[in-house]
Amino acid sequence: MIAIRLPRSRVLLALAVALSIAACDGSAGASPSAPVVSVAPTVPATATAAPTVAATPRPTTAPAITPATGSGECAPDDLRVGGGPWEASAGSRFAELTVTNQDDAACTLPTEPSVAIADATGSVLIATDPAGIAQGPSLAAGGTARFSLQFANWCDPAAAMPARLLFLIGGGGIDVADLALPTADDMPPCNGPDQPPSLTATDWSTE
Repeated sequence: MIAIRLPRSRVLLALAVALSIAACDGSAGASPSAPVVSVAPTVPATATAAPTVAATPRPTTAPAITPATGSGECAPDDLRVGGGPWEASAGSRFAELTVTNQDDAACTLPTEPSVAIADATGSVLIATDPAGIAQGPSLAAGGTARFSLQFANWCDPAAAMPARLLFLIGGGGIDVADLALPTADDMPPCNGPDQPPSLTATDWSTE
């Protein structure tokens, strides 16, 4: 076999071409890599609801209550009671009484007058129904109020005499000296032995 010697410059050129081809072939076989782009994960914004604040009601101030300027209740020491004399009609005894405020300040009378008949020992023989709890008329200083009284059907001859009339007020009684009943004959007649006695008073009259 005959060896053919190529010039050195041609050998180097061939080698350079071969390397270039090899490099191109390697580049052609490789898959191009897509550039990697780092994307920060998108975090959805969390909607922050405004805190719910309960409506605070405006403070309500209760209106000031002004006490009534009415007068206080009349006491026994505030009053003077008089009347009479007793009058007889249809088997009953009648009388008109006058209540005077002798204090220097106004006071309030009970809803209606209350009276009682007491015997010589102080025991109550009969009394009108208790007055209501509501206030009655106001009695100015020096003012007067009137009412009428009826006493009927007294059938107890054993009652200790003399009997006296009491005007009841403020837990006490005012002795109405003008309307004392000294003897049994001064008491109303017994018109119905089987019926209880009666003692009634009219409403106030301030005219």
